[in-house]
Amino acid sequence: MDKTYTEDIGAWLALPREERDLAAGALLLLRHSRNQVQYSMIMANPARGMSMLEYQLGKIYAFRVKEVEHVEVERMSARSAAAVAALPQTESRHSKGKRADHDELPAEIQALYVEIPDIMRRMREVHLRLRSLSLEGSPCPDGDRWPFVKELCELDDKLHHHWDIYDQWRPDNPTPERRNKKRKKA
Repeated sequence: MDKTYTEDIGAWLALPREERDLAAGALLLLRHSRNQVQYSMIMANPARGMSMLEYQLGKIYAFRVKEVEHVEVERMSARSAAAVAALPQTESRHSKGKRADHDELPAEIQALYVEIPDIMRRMREVHLRLRSLSLEGSPCPDGDRWPFVKELCELDDKLHHHWDIYDQWRPDNPTPERRNKKRKKA
């Protein structure tokens, strides 16, 4: 799907009606439908043509945006499912576990370790709510799934961020870099 074409339609529709260029809108519609007769009718009668353009381009834009959202939800769903599958079954079995020098760490670093089980619990809760939406007999629209999928991905990022800081913290390097930079936007 041509994303720039969708953006062009959205930009044209976002303009106030008096600022819209009839010829540019007609070309956008022609690009989609390839209907020369329709293009000629729009250009011949600008008042009626503008109404037809708004209606037709609005339909096309809504469909294309919905398709983009569906693709994004599916991509994020796969990522969130992988994140939940990677969670350990018990909360006592974390990344590398509690450090031997845990009690000597600064309070803010210890707090990260304490917060990790809460993040994992919240991920499980959100995942269960998402699963209850997506039961076999009840199709769930993407708009309903999106907040849960997004929250799962954000929680997964937060979980890995906490682990990275906790595992890598050293007195000589108080602000460690993320070791998994590709995870950030994966």
